[in-house]
Amino acid sequence: MSLSCARCGHHIPVRGLETAEARAQLGGAARESRVRAIQWLVANHGYDITDGKVIMNHITGEAMSGERQCYKCGSTDIEDGVPCPQCRSLVLDW
Repeated sequence: MSLSCARCGHHIPVRGLETAEARAQLGGAARESRVRAIQWLVANHGYDITDGKVIMNHITGEAMSGERQCYKCGSTDIEDGVPCPQCRSLVLDW
């Protein structure tokens, strides 16, 4: 399974991140240290550095509760894992 970002053109693999618990763990790690989160993806899930960086670029800077907002354009009521209808950036609220 993979997700796609129409804005940057990357396809983002989600192997090992299929469960909400795994995604929440990664999101928390990413907000503490994106470098360590990339290292965790490489060591535990077999991602390469490029894929790790792409995933980090799409995870929101802080966990959102309630109405989601696009981290690129600020558009509101965005769905997790779906490109923003306004700017087409993939928003990962993990």
